[in-house]
This record gives sequence, structure tokens and C-alpha cells, in this order.
Amino acid sequence: MKQNEIIVLEDEFSGKIIAYYRNIIYIKSDRHYLYYYLQNHDKPIKIRGSINAIESCLEEYDFARIHRSIIINLKFILSIDTKVGKIHIQGNSGQTTLSLSNSYKRKSEYEIYSLSEENVMKNVAWNLFEILINIYQGIVAMYFSFKYLSGKYSDKFIKILDCLFLFFLLFNNIHM
Repeated sequence: MKQNEIIVLEDEFSGKIIAYYRNIIYIKSDRHYLYYYLQNHDKPIKIRGSINAIESCLEEYDFARIHRSIIINLKFILSIDTKVGKIHIQGNSGQTTLSLSNSYKRKSEYEIYSLSEENVMKNVAWNLFEILINIYQGIVAMYFSFKYLSGKYSDKFIKILDCLFLFFLLFNNIHM
């Protein structure tokens, strides 16, 4: 996956910051500066540069320009409202809403929809997997509670649970 590659960003305050493309939520331009909004960073990374210069480089990493001053990582899209021109993405502090301009809407609409639909399916699969892990952890906790209280249950029960857990892990790796 291309987004597993590393990018080095040099901020005038923080110095060099090494990040993966997958951790860039979006990039916003303001005059001669670019603000990189990264996962798990409270403040954006400010770098001198042009949004036009980086746009073509980022397309191969599943980024799309949605406004004259905004490039987003398509994997963070939660929903798109083309009627009012808004894209909702998952940011560090919850949901963030960005403007989708008419000129870029037509240009990248197919790209945004096809990749965001794929991401929605991955998110659904991941959420299902997390639910299954929580169920597994609950069953294991119940098993140890019963075993501690009564001492009658065999280790076969836990072996069956381990097999189920491995099945869920394999299912997740195949579908992600």
C-alpha cells in the first residue's frame, strides 16, 4: 500500500518530523504556507510551500484536491454532501467538516466516491472485528470467573475460544 511510505516534514518550530502518508488527514494552504494536519498531532505542521506543487505528488497516495486550498486523504472520509458542498472527515478531535468547491467537485467526484466507498467497507469490517474481540474478551473473563469459582471447567473451553479468536484474526486479515 502506497500510504505506508514515509514523508519527512520540516517544521520551523518542531524541526524534522517523520510521518507516514497514511497519517496525513488533510493539507490546507494559506498564502505561501502549507498546514499538514496529522493523526495524533494537536497542532498542524507548518511548512513553506505551494499546494499546486504537492498536488500531483500526492495523487498516487490516494489524496484528492477538494478546494483550491485543501487536499484530503481519501481514507479519512466519513461522508460527502454534494448538495451543500461539504465533506466530513475523521479528524483528531472527532468529525471535521471541509468545503468541497464546485470546480473540484466535478474533477474528483468519481475518485472520491470510489475510494471512500472502499474505505467505508473497510471501516465496517474493522468495527465488526472489534465487536468480535470484545465478545471474545467477555467470554474469556466469564470462563476464568467460573473456573475460579467452581474449578469444574476444563481447558478445552479456552482452546475452543482460542481457535475462534484465530479464525477472527484470519478473517480480518483476508478482508482488510
